[in-house]
Amino acid sequence: MRNRNRISGIDIIEDVPWGIHFCQFCQTKEDLIDITVPYFKAGLENNEFCLWIVSELIDEDEAKEALKVDIPNIDAYLQNGQIEIISYTYWHTEENALDPQTISNYLIEKTVEALASGYDGLRYSGNDFMSHEKLLDSVIGKYPIMALCTYPVDRCSAVEILDLIANHRFTLAKKEGKWEKIESSGKNTNNCWQTEKILQESEDKYKAVFDSSLDGIFITIPDGTILAANAAACQMFGMTEKELIQAGRNGTVGASSPELKYFLEERARTGRFKGELDHKRKDGTTFPGEISSSFFKDKNGLTKGVLIIRDVTKRKEAEAKLKETLDNLDKLVKERTAELQKAYDSLKKSERNLAEAQEMAHIGSWERDFATNELHWSDETYRIFGLKPQESKVDYNTFLSYVRPEDRDLIENAVKEALKGKPFDIYYRIITANGEERIVHEKAEVVFDERKNPSRIIGTIQDITKHRKAEEKIQNLANVVESSAEAIITESFDGIVTSWNKGAEQVYGYSVKEVIGKSILILEPPTLTGEIEKLCK
Repeated sequence: MRNRNRISGIDIIEDVPWGIHFCQFCQTKEDLIDITVPYFKAGLENNEFCLWIVSELIDEDEAKEALKVDIPNIDAYLQNGQIEIISYTYWHTEENALDPQTISNYLIEKTVEALASGYDGLRYSGNDFMSHEKLLDSVIGKYPIMALCTYPVDRCSAVEILDLIANHRFTLAKKEGKWEKIESSGKNTNNCWQTEKILQESEDKYKAVFDSSLDGIFITIPDGTILAANAAACQMFGMTEKELIQAGRNGTVGASSPELKYFLEERARTGRFKGELDHKRKDGTTFPGEISSSFFKDKNGLTKGVLIIRDVTKRKEAEAKLKETLDNLDKLVKERTAELQKAYDSLKKSERNLAEAQEMAHIGSWERDFATNELHWSDETYRIFGLKPQESKVDYNTFLSYVRPEDRDLIENAVKEALKGKPFDIYYRIITANGEERIVHEKAEVVFDERKNPSRIIGTIQDITKHRKAEEKIQNLANVVESSAEAIITESFDGIVTSWNKGAEQVYGYSVKEVIGKSILILEPPTLTGEIEKLCK
């Protein structure tokens, strides 16, 4: 079932295979709804998990209302988790930065969860991968995913429109109120008018963006010659447009910028580049610039480049200050942790019962494959859950059935965090096959493939029930001693006071600080000098 073609739900598109990646240019919210609603309806009706990252044209509530028109029971789908609707702002940081790799990993994670839940695959729509379409291709080529990327045409430059058409299997655009399909191969000459129309509509907006952008923009040719510069670029470099044209690449890029060679090679190879370079102003000072560059063909067929530069000096300074603060905090945390660990280790040396409990602890191992959802347990893991080793196969749902219901979210959240590379180290409760409640300690680590996609998770599980009970007994005893009104004192074999409760403080008048580590003889009245020593002997 997972390998056959899927129903697209869109009238002008036939059935499509997993791995399809196409886009839609829309001008209004209604345009967006025309395509995405039937697209998701088909997915829900054909056992697919659906993920809609809503863009600027529509918010989450409006998306739900639009779906409800064609899918009256959409609330049921939302409640059982077959469809998620998330705002595009969820992925943006305070600086409005977007990390496509984070979204890529999220798609993989949701696909793995969807397959584990019995769905055939994942149906996605959003515009989070602009300029990163190949990253999305690398994901949907490996997993059962289809992707519809939606872009407001009036917010795309001519270069971006050409780039988007080239990087999708096909494009949906409107002509005289009707949706038509533009093949990305360029061989469908009947649809060339559509590309030309889109470019024409974007030309005025593109010039306005060039003139009013707060980022510096250069129009260049591949040899580094600058043909034009906007006002922001002139202000950024402290030069007039004429001076920038005369300076060219060599006069605006810092000589100490080692990334320049890689930047030129990457742009020559792929037609685009995004990264950071050091730039120099007219007065000789330098600044770090975040750049985005790509090639395009002008109306005469000549190759030109557009280079967008953002001065990130303040951001770099803030990052450096934040790193220094975090490093200092990390140092303090490590020092404090070491102190606590030292105190903890010292306490454990004197707790015989707890040491015995640790010696009796059982540890099992396990491994889960995300692609197949198979779960492998060692013999000891089976025993911890009260099962006979290897007597029956287990999967993730089997495992969860033994976990206390109120602890299942803890595990699910820990797995999600581990998929982001964070530590997996949790305690939770299980009910064994024979009805016994146990407390277990589980540690795990996600293994990523060469593309940094999660492939499997491996871990250990330890039954710490006796350990916890021993700790509770020790703590109760300590509480009894500390709260007793009677003076309770302990000393070493050489007569040194090692503990002193509040009752002792009241009887003898010494505080803990004054007596711990001192000789027991300080408690001896002058009239009984030597008597305590005799008693001790």
